[in-house]
Amino acid sequence: MNPNICSYVFRYELEVIPPFADGNGRVGRLWHTLLLSKWNPDFAWLPVESIIHDRQQKYYAAITPSNNAEESTVFIEFMLSAIKASLMDAINTCDEMSDGKVDKATLR
Repeated sequence: MNPNICSYVFRYELEVIPPFADGNGRVGRLWHTLLLSKWNPDFAWLPVESIIHDRQQKYYAAITPSNNAEESTVFIEFMLSAIKASLMDAINTCDEMSDGKVDKATLR
């Protein structure tokens, strides 16, 4: 299984089975970032959690059907969309800050 997908499944399972009285969301975010950045160090610098925060209602709307179906597909699809949005924001920011010397095709 793709390490990306494994990290989403891990995060989903951690957040729906509360191992702590408080804070399993924070622990889930930490582990998710650590797993992804182990796979690709660039994930340590992508503001994925900011995108998720901005889409918090959609985040919870993805957890509920996943819980009801007892599988994480909807949650994984939401997380993949958040990663994509974060990558697109990073590329757009790089484009705006570029002085024209960056090979944008390679970056994309």
